[in-house]
Amino acid sequence: MRTIKEIIYNFNRNLFKKHITRNLGDVIEQEDKIVCYVDLDKAGIKNKAIGCSGIKKEDKELAKYFNLDKPISYVIDGFYNYDSYLSIFGYENCEVIIRNCDFKYGIFVYVNGNCTLENTTIATYDKLVIGCSDTLTIKDMKNDQIRLIEPIATINFTSDNKIIIEKSSIGTSKNNSFEFKTKELELLDSNITGEVIKSNSNQIKADSESSLTATERVVINADEFDSIKINSPKIVFNNEEMVNEKRKIIFKKINDPLTMKRLELINLLNTILTESEETIKEELSTKPIRKVLSRNTPLDKKNNKE
Repeated sequence: MRTIKEIIYNFNRNLFKKHITRNLGDVIEQEDKIVCYVDLDKAGIKNKAIGCSGIKKEDKELAKYFNLDKPISYVIDGFYNYDSYLSIFGYENCEVIIRNCDFKYGIFVYVNGNCTLENTTIATYDKLVIGCSDTLTIKDMKNDQIRLIEPIATINFTSDNKIIIEKSSIGTSKNNSFEFKTKELELLDSNITGEVIKSNSNQIKADSESSLTATERVVINADEFDSIKINSPKIVFNNEEMVNEKRKIIFKKINDPLTMKRLELINLLNTILTESEETIKEELSTKPIRKVLSRNTPLDKKNNKE
C-alpha cells in the first residue's frame, strides 16, 4: 500500500512531466527518454506555431529529483489539412519527429537537436526550409510529396552535423532545386531530382542504389566522398565545372596524380575543341561561306588559280 508521501510524489511527478513537455499532448515515459505525442488542440496551433522543448536549465534540479532528467522526443503524427502556414521549433536539445502529415500551405522547421521527416506531404511557396542542429533524417518520402504552390521553389535541408536521406525519392525534374548544407550527407536507397542540386558538406556518402539527377547541374563542395551516381549535363565539383556528355556517370574522387594529370589534359582538350567550334561558327555566320571555304580547302585554291 502506497503512503501519502508516495501518492503526492507521483502526482507532482506527473504534473512535472506535463510541464517539461509544455502540455503539448500525451506523455509516455520510456527507460531512456520521454515521448510526447503532440495533440493538435493542445499545441496552441491557432498561433501558427508549435514550440517543443527539452528540459530547461531552471528545471534540471527538479527533473533529477523526479528521475525525469532524460531526452524528450516530440512526435507530430497525422496532421492533415491544416489550413495555414505552420512553423515548428525545437529548443533545448530535444527531438522532433514529423510523420504521416499533410501540410497544405507549407511549414518551416528548425530544431535544436535531432529532427526526422517521414512520409509527409508538404506544399511550399518559393522556399522550403527544414533544419536542425544535430541529425536531420528524411525517410520514406515520395516524389509528389513536396508540392509547389509557386512556379519555382528551392528546398533547403540544413544540419550542423549530419543529414541522412533514407528510402526516399524527392523532387521532380522541373521547377525545383535542392540545397543541402551539413558536415556529412548520407544517401541510402534514395534519389534526389531537381533542376539544380547543391551540396555543401565536408563528407558525402552514397550507396549503390542512390543518385542525384539534375536537368541543369549538380554542384558538390566536399572534402571527402564515396562514389555517387550523377545524371546531369553539368557537374561543378569544388568550383571546377565539367561538362558531362554521357549524362549518367558514377562520380568518384580521384587521388592518383597520373589520373589527375590525364583529366587535366582532357579538360584542356575539351576547352580547345569548344573554342575552335565557336570560332568556326562565328566565321561562318559573319563571312560568305565561299570565302571561308576558299581559305581552308585545296580544291577552292585550285579553282581560284584557274
